[in-house]
Amino acid sequence: MMKQLGITALLATLCLLFGACAPAAEPTVMTTTTMTTTTTTTAPPIVKVERRAVWVSLYDLADIFAPCKTLQQAQEAVDTMMDTVVEHKMNTVFFHVRAGSDAYYSSALFSPASAVKELLMQGFDPLHYAVEAAHKRGIELHAWINPYRIGKNKDRIVGDAATMKDETGRYYYVPTAASAQRLILDGVREVLDNYDVDGIQYDDYFYPENFLKADTVYDFEKTDYAAYQQAGGTLSVGDWRRAAVDALVAATHTLTKAADVTFGISPSHNVDKTYNGMYADSKKWLAQSGYVDYVCPQIYVGFENETAAFAETADTWANYPRDPSVDLYVGLALYKIGLKDDTWAGDVGRTEWQSRTDVMMRSVTYAREKGYDGLCFYSFSFLTPDTCNIAEFPTKNDKTVAKQEMEHLLAVL
Repeated sequence: MMKQLGITALLATLCLLFGACAPAAEPTVMTTTTMTTTTTTTAPPIVKVERRAVWVSLYDLADIFAPCKTLQQAQEAVDTMMDTVVEHKMNTVFFHVRAGSDAYYSSALFSPASAVKELLMQGFDPLHYAVEAAHKRGIELHAWINPYRIGKNKDRIVGDAATMKDETGRYYYVPTAASAQRLILDGVREVLDNYDVDGIQYDDYFYPENFLKADTVYDFEKTDYAAYQQAGGTLSVGDWRRAAVDALVAATHTLTKAADVTFGISPSHNVDKTYNGMYADSKKWLAQSGYVDYVCPQIYVGFENETAAFAETADTWANYPRDPSVDLYVGLALYKIGLKDDTWAGDVGRTEWQSRTDVMMRSVTYAREKGYDGLCFYSFSFLTPDTCNIAEFPTKNDKTVAKQEMEHLLAVL
């Protein structure tokens, strides 16, 4: 694959407030000419295969690699993981390669994630082996990145990249800072240059949610915003932040197109929260070419949720304007199967995951009816309720109900 793109070209892209790319190509037309006749045929349309993906999160990876002390054990653990993916009829893995400015692969930029540090020191590269194991089984592997999030460990900050800290003590790279943008893009390029991944995905962490006021310029951004205004910029500080996120997304899209891989984003299902609280315009990325190849809203709710019921939320996303070049996937809350108390779902919805065993199955069927192009499940460990120990699953979820949910889900995959 062609995976080289100069940093100058990337920075030029970042200078644009809105990304753009060429219109989608027309169907290929083949013309054959002989001495007496000319025959024109149109290539058959490409049949789109439903994306069925599962996220393998940092929590899954910690659980998978915790017992592994040798290279052979680590390899067997990844092989078992991929076999489980196949058994559950998935065709794509979203593999967490960077969760908080740390790396689940051999990186020259980011410090190793604690869960795989010892394995990396022994010469085992989790991402390299996972890509090979996935491809042997006909599975795509996409590298999943949290671009801005660092966490509370200040030692994970790379070089002089600009950062900010929220009220909980968590650090983030500053989206409007050129140093942060450059680092994030260098990180994406490092993965594309060194691993045969099939895609790159950004998670829903942009600006810290509801941390910054739209009409206030904070100390960490004052210099850059003043320079922007002095150069003739007229955007409000809120729109300026969104434009910076747009620019990074567009530049990442350019980088992935040069490498011939897929790029997508998985935002919150709540576009208003994302737009006003996290300064990211997910509706724009869906509606305009040049930003992403797909958007996968995380619709992590049941049908009886009183704040955002699944059907209504799925309808809302299905009805948003969508460019023909952009696919729409649905992110589904596999981690809620058998959940005894969905606290934020209201009085009616809070027991839905406990009283029913068909929420996942109905979600899949409904999304297909509404024309979604793919189904994405969070996360891997919840595919096997009997052995799942993630997020206090054994105490918060009814395993019997969860197992029945999985049986019903598998019947429609």
